[in-house]
Amino acid sequence: MQFDRFEGNLTTLNTDLVALGVCEGSDWSENAHLSALNDALDGLIKTVADEEGFEGKDGQSIQLHTHGRIAPSRINVYGLGNAKCFDPRVFAARTIRTARSKGLADIALVNPSEAADAGALLVEGALKGHYTWHSLVEPRVLESWPCWYYWR
Repeated sequence: MQFDRFEGNLTTLNTDLVALGVCEGSDWSENAHLSALNDALDGLIKTVADEEGFEGKDGQSIQLHTHGRIAPSRINVYGLGNAKCFDPRVFAARTIRTARSKGLADIALVNPSEAADAGALLVEGALKGHYTWHSLVEPRVLESWPCWYYWR
């Protein structure tokens, strides 16, 4: 896994997925990255959000394909919940899990926080989201017993 920092116009970033977070009750026009993407897609992100009842609550999300209208192939907007208590690690982990389930390899996470350690928290969350839990239980059959035993 490789992490890079990008500063620039997200509409020109060739990536499989751009993920943004929105806090509950926030004004979308104040989010420069979200506004730029929404404007480049002629208001499609905001229209879908309104149709889906997206309010930025924790656990909510909307997913869009851009169909070549801008450089990123997909845009995901995640609800972060209350602005005072959201965790950038959770946002990053959700994004990575979604990307892995869809087979996406190149992902851009837009930093949702102004905190000095937000970048480190995004990396930590991405690593946690990428981790796969392997079963610690292995079935073993004993020849003298006609049943399964599990070692933990």
